Amino acid sequence: MFGFGKKKESVFDLVDNNEGRGHSLIAAGVHIDGDIRFCGTLRIDGRVDGRVTVIDGKKGTLILSRGSFINGPVVATDLLTDGTISGNVRVDGRLECRPHAIIRGEVQYQTIQILEGATIEGRCSQRVGAPVAAPTISADEPAAGVVSLKTATFLKKTV
Repeated sequence: MFGFGKKKESVFDLVDNNEGRGHSLIAAGVHIDGDIRFCGTLRIDGRVDGRVTVIDGKKGTLILSRGSFINGPVVATDLLTDGTISGNVRVDGRLECRPHAIIRGEVQYQTIQILEGATIEGRCSQRVGAPVAAPTISADEPAAGVVSLKTATFLKKTV
């Protein structure tokens, strides 16, 4: 009746970190110099100089807004970008490049949508088969064990 003997709930008891449903934001004007490992949804409006990767065995959606910038490799389950990535990109699910998106580097994806105005400068490879847990991509070389049946090179200049 009075709650005696009940365990007090903390904020941390209300969130199951294993579910990966959290939402995080790196706001415009924020500059991170270092690697980021995430799960759930990460939106970047600022700048990251370093790797941005989903935590092993988890799922993660990365959203880059217009004007955002990543200087380093990216690994995500899904990626929606309207910003700039300078580094290799691996997406185990869906990659969507909005009109202001710029990717400079090797791109590996399961499915892709490139809207008019987006730029990809590098080799694009469609990954075949079911998505797997994402290993880290080296900035200098592609991920090991990647099987590609469809490969294309895109260099599109925007006006």
